[in-house]
Parts: sequence; C-alpha cells; structure tokens
Amino acid sequence: YEGGVVRMRSGDGFRAANQEIAAPGVGKHHALEGNVPGTSLAEVRRLIGPKDDGEVWISMDDKNIQLTIGTGGRHVVTAMLIQGTYPNLDNVIPTEFQASAVFNVADMLAEVRTAYELAKEGAGIVRFELLQDKVRITTKAEEIGAFETSVAAKTDGVAARFALNGHYVVELLQQVGVEVLMIRWAKDERPLVFETDGYHHALMPMRVLW
Repeated sequence: YEGGVVRMRSGDGFRAANQEIAAPGVGKHHALEGNVPGTSLAEVRRLIGPKDDGEVWISMDDKNIQLTIGTGGRHVVTAMLIQGTYPNLDNVIPTEFQASAVFNVADMLAEVRTAYELAKEGAGIVRFELLQDKVRITTKAEEIGAFETSVAAKTDGVAARFALNGHYVVELLQQVGVEVLMIRWAKDERPLVFETDGYHHALMPMRVLW
C-alpha cells in the first residue's frame, strides 16, 4: 500500500483477483507490501460485526502485519508475512476484450446456482453465451438431463461463448457485494474477467465440446 491506496491481489492457479481501495492516510511515509496469509484475512472478515464502524486499521513491517477492527480496537489479528515475491497478475488478467455483458448480480446468482445444482453431478461445468441483450446459461449431466435459462444483460461486442466452473462463479457472485457486475471476454482459452469499480476477478475457462 502507498499513496492512500491499498492494493490487494490473490490467486490459486484457476482464478485470480485484484482490488484497489482508497484509504486516506495509508502509506504516508513510504510504500509497504507483503504476502498476507489468506486464513488471517478470512478471520478478519469473520470478526467484523454489526457493532464495528467498518474501519480496519493496518500496521505492517517487513515481517508481520496487524489488522485492528474498529476504532476501539475490539479485535486485533496479527500474522507473520509469507516470504517471497508474489506472481505478477498483470500478465494473467487480459486488458483487451472483444465482448462484454453487464448484468444484475442477484439475477445471475439465482440462475447459475440452479444450473450448478445439476452441473455438480458431473464436472461442475456451466456454459455461458453472450448474446444480444442476454446471457444464456446451459448445463447438462449424463443420465439426468439438461438445464437452460437466460439473464437479461447489456451486451457489447461479438457473440461469445465459454464454460466455467460453476462453483467458482457461484462463490464469486455470493461475495462480490455489488448489485451490477460486468463480465468481459477476450478470446478462447483466455481468462474471463468479472469487474466492477476497482475490482477485477479472472476465471480460467474450461475446455468443452459445444
């Protein structure tokens, strides 16, 4: 973090995300960076409750990080930083795209969750098609059946189709915390990028026969 901005990045080989959050007063003296254990951030998220004012204070040196929840310091989480250099996600997340769709998150979540209930009987694959004014969602499972639905969307660019792990999509839509989200498609075999202000989440497509 530096210059009043906290930049967070994460990835696991199948998906990657980065987010920038304005934080006045952060990094006044010099920039700091470190690899924070995911379990520590999950604990911070668990501890934030309705009595907190939404503020998390960050203190960090070259070995440790301390996160204090709320101005009263109701909870404090301390963790050792993971040593090493984090991979450069700028090489993973595309910056040029041929198609996009803007959709309501709640509507998309409801349909993808239904599709995934069937898809998880197999490989968990959910297929998406960016068409005029909609996103078509399909899946199928051998010996069980098939599912097809559509979600209204503001689309732009060429018609595109791709397949994603339904579990990853459901998890993303459940946690993104916004009403409207954009998905952007670059080309076959390149990550799909879900984005909103300051946040980018890339998912690797799955190879399927259409």
